Amino acid sequence: MRTDELFWSEAKGWSRRERVPAPSRGAGEIDLVLYFGIREALENGARYFELRDMFPKAHIVGCSTGGQIHNNDVSDDEIAAAALSFDATNIRLACEAAKSPERSRACGDAIGRSLAAPDLAGIFVLSDGLNINGSELVAGITGVVGEGVPVTGGLAGDGAQFKETLVGADCAPRSTNDVRPQ
Repeated sequence: MRTDELFWSEAKGWSRRERVPAPSRGAGEIDLVLYFGIREALENGARYFELRDMFPKAHIVGCSTGGQIHNNDVSDDEIAAAALSFDATNIRLACEAAKSPERSRACGDAIGRSLAAPDLAGIFVLSDGLNINGSELVAGITGVVGEGVPVTGGLAGDGAQFKETLVGADCAPRSTNDVRPQ
């Protein structure tokens, strides 16, 4: 796996800091971009479309947060992104809207069924942080794929506001009740 870190701020726009080893493939060959940022910077979709222009063939997945980690600092006003390329990893997306906490396990079940495959090595989940029961979501996923498949990820945030969170999976981030790819 090779990674490239990107950061966005209102003052500077996107900037890059390459990691060692840096991606040896071109931007068109990046497999996955993960991004995390403040809701206000993500809600109009412009940052997503900028990432899409930079990485046209990648899956682009991210969410709003309560803070981003950059080196030894935590920032409340940036977007942090990681562009990843893999030599031998298949990536599949699954999206399921959970409109209430009571639907969390069923949502996890549906995601697990969508991703279950003999070559499944791990699952990375991004979900609403306000209207979902994260424990039940994970229980639904692991109930289908089994305890042997690692599940990691997190719940979207909204800083200290707790009003709305955004998640995007190959689409501009939007309200977490409507995250299906376009």
